[in-house]
Amino acid sequence: MNDMAYLQQISAGTNPSPASSSLFSGRAFRLLGIFAAAALVIILALALLSAATPKESSLDVELSRINLRASSLNELISSYNSSVKSSSLRASGASLSVLLTELASSSSSSLETLYGISASDLSLSSDDAALLDKSSSALESARLNGILDRAYASELSYQISHLLILEELALSKSSNSAVSDYLSSSYSSLTTLQSSFSNFSETK
Repeated sequence: MNDMAYLQQISAGTNPSPASSSLFSGRAFRLLGIFAAAALVIILALALLSAATPKESSLDVELSRINLRASSLNELISSYNSSVKSSSLRASGASLSVLLTELASSSSSSLETLYGISASDLSLSSDDAALLDKSSSALESARLNGILDRAYASELSYQISHLLILEELALSKSSNSAVSDYLSSSYSSLTTLQSSFSNFSETK
């Protein structure tokens, strides 16, 4: 090897390798990818957390549930009240039906006036529908087995207790005096009727 070739070989060994430049570029790209993936994971986690966090209900939501529960429970009473043997229990059922009709009408009016919501556009939640379906099945089974009265009193007491909870929630969110007035009146009447149904189921 002559001197010129030797010097060229040494010079080639000391020049920066293009590979190191491409290696650095690849490392930067990988780091960028890692940061992007981490950011995506954080965004998805926040979205899931937000979706899983229960949202505080508002008055219109509670009035909607009250309206639907009152109307649906009234249909249940219409289906079974005439088959009840006890005259006092039938009278209590009839009184409850009147109260539920008034409650459904008042809540429907409030929804329309305050929120522009039509009661005909509402639908029961899966939980509320399941509670009513359970009572309906229990009453039908009791009717077929000749023990309707006891089941009727027990199921109506149970359904009233859930309606009272909804009214409590609505009252806690209401700043409208008219809404608060009819809910308070309904709550008082429902409490009295629940006692009537509960006492029947315990003593008969």
